[in-house]
Amino acid sequence: MVKTLHYIILVLTGLISLSLIMPKPLPPEQMAPYLNGVFSKKPPGEVGSWDIEDAFPNVRIPSPLRMLPFPKSNDFLVLSKAGEIWRVNPESQEQELILDIKDRSFKMGEAGTTGMALHPKFGDTDAPDKQLIFVFYRYKPNPDVWNEKGYNRLSKFSWDSQTNRFDKNSEEVLIQQYDRITWHNGGGLFFGPDGFLYLSLGDEGGATHQAESTQRLDGGLFSGIIRIDIDNDLTKSHPIIRQPIHNEAPDNPNWPITFSQGYSIPNDNPWMSPDGSALEEFHSIGVRSPYSMHYDAEDDQIWVLDVGNDAREEVNHVDMGDNLQWPYFEGQKPSEVHFKPDQFIGNERIPVFDYDRSIGATVIAGGVYRNDKFPSLFGKYIMADFSFKKVMALTYKNVNEDPEVQTLIGD
Repeated sequence: MVKTLHYIILVLTGLISLSLIMPKPLPPEQMAPYLNGVFSKKPPGEVGSWDIEDAFPNVRIPSPLRMLPFPKSNDFLVLSKAGEIWRVNPESQEQELILDIKDRSFKMGEAGTTGMALHPKFGDTDAPDKQLIFVFYRYKPNPDVWNEKGYNRLSKFSWDSQTNRFDKNSEEVLIQQYDRITWHNGGGLFFGPDGFLYLSLGDEGGATHQAESTQRLDGGLFSGIIRIDIDNDLTKSHPIIRQPIHNEAPDNPNWPITFSQGYSIPNDNPWMSPDGSALEEFHSIGVRSPYSMHYDAEDDQIWVLDVGNDAREEVNHVDMGDNLQWPYFEGQKPSEVHFKPDQFIGNERIPVFDYDRSIGATVIAGGVYRNDKFPSLFGKYIMADFSFKKVMALTYKNVNEDPEVQTLIGD
């Protein structure tokens, strides 16, 4: 027992002595952020966990603006601001130019070819006269020369089954509206479940033109959403009664006139005018620069994004007969220059959501996500801000609850 205890004392003494002569370990160095880069810089969850990926690296299209599925195939169409429509196969990433109107589309500034919609019966073999695409673009007789003045044009083009392209020589102009400023043209375009074509139109673009181009039904086709029957079904619609006018004649007397033709007016549009005193095309009015418009079939709801002037960006729900109140309001901020008249047109409608310059300055794109690849985004309205280079998701529940907005990409 004495020997064992003596042995233990010797071992402990040795360990203590060894510890006195061995150098002490250095304190740990300061760690770099995110555990020396092991952890992601982005927080978990929806906010900040998204990134941008080039889904089709082999596809090359100048200034792509819109996409549409191409019926009876896995292909899709891509609209180029330059005046082109491309057919793209997502598997092979092959692309084919199927409409080229660069020879008539003015492309500079905010102008260009900005809207497209296929006829609802496109691809149906039993509807040969419905193989059409509708295109909204900025037209000028000299499209390669800079000039603020031009025309907003809605046209239709026919499909050529021999070449498998749209025939640019088949163009039928439905609306040609003289517009003094290149900016705020609009271009949201879709067919509703009623079979009618909806088109969003801007306020002509000039600060001094707002009083002439907005909040009226007896001028030109500006500052609103129009709803027209391109099939001319006289059981639901009637012929055009009043022609749009320009607010000022073109400088060049050889330039063409403002006109509308080739469609009918739905009988249930909100502002009927049998005496021709007002344009009957309007579905709703009071928008500034509604480049983006989306129809969500599941909720039967039209969404319109309206780019603001210097204060607010708007996300709107729009119903028949609504007035979104530009220029009396920018978002929910009242104007200090323009005041609501006593004879107000339509139903006063405030935005679902609007935001100031601390968040962004040019609201664009947008659509309700209805797919299962990203379940956390299902039912949310996805939108972007061009100026701040960010993507956001808006969750809307009902009119009694404020929407929730999350930034998916950007600061």
